[in-house]
This record gives sequence, C-alpha cells and structure tokens, in this order.
Amino acid sequence: MALTAVAPRAEPGTAASAQRAAHNKRAVSLMKARSPAVTRKGELRPARRYWREIQMSEVENLSLVVGFLSATFVIPVLQQPGWPAQRRAWVTFAYAVVVGFATTWYLGELELTHVTGLRQLATAILMVLVSAIATYKGFTKETGIALRIERATSPASLLAGKRGGEGAA
Repeated sequence: MALTAVAPRAEPGTAASAQRAAHNKRAVSLMKARSPAVTRKGELRPARRYWREIQMSEVENLSLVVGFLSATFVIPVLQQPGWPAQRRAWVTFAYAVVVGFATTWYLGELELTHVTGLRQLATAILMVLVSAIATYKGFTKETGIALRIERATSPASLLAGKRGGEGAA
C-alpha cells in the first residue's frame, strides 16, 4: 500500500462526507464574515479603501532628504570616474554610514546602548543608502549631472585643466 499525502475522498452520503461538507461550509462562512468586500449572500461589495496611516519618523524623513541631496551633489564629488564599480559602491556605503550616524545624532536619537537607538541608526543608514542609490542611478546619472560633477572634481581633469592653462599661456 502506497502512502499518499492527500486523504482519500469520502463517499457521498457517508458521515465523513457530511463532516467535510459542514467544515467547508463553516470555513466559507468565516471567510465571508471576515472579508469586508463580500456580503452575506456572497456578492462582492464595491471596493473600499482600507489602509493604515503610514507615519514616518523624523529620522526617516531627514535621511530621505539627505540621501537625495547627497546623491545629487556630494557623492559625485567623492567618487572618481576612473574607479572600479566595487570601490564606488564601498564609498557610497561608507558615506551612508557616516551620514546615518550624523542624522541620528543631530536629531538626538543616537543611543547605542538601547535597541530603539540602534534601530533608528540602522533605519537612518539604510534610508540614506537606498535613497542615495536610487537618486544617483535614476536621476543624477541619467540627466548627466553626476558625470559633469565627477569630471569637474576628478584629479585627472584638474591636472589636465592646469596643463592646458599653462600651455596656452
């Protein structure tokens, strides 16, 4: 005899069949009772909007703003066009850690001895990192702002500018 994962169906008209039908009926009625979109007759109600109000803390709000602004103006200055992608990623991460610490400290939420403070710190670091990466990849890099800032602030372009200025004079 082979083992099966599914219980065999009960023959219609037996006690097991009646129990299974009663169980299914109770389950369906519970689902209908819990679902606000289904009436007692099983008809769908018009869609309503059910949501909880999403509240962001000051740390999250400031971290998003700082991440956006830093991806637009600071990270392109720190990163150099000739660096490999891995080094650029580590610079971005290190910057997010430093700015996350600064954000939580500025708002008075930096408590390294308490779980809430550590959670606020981790939230700030991740919010800065994610918003900076998204802004850099989706806005600053696509519009060419990052490339212009990186070229203007890279040592190679500064040296080339000095050489060009000396040769022309």
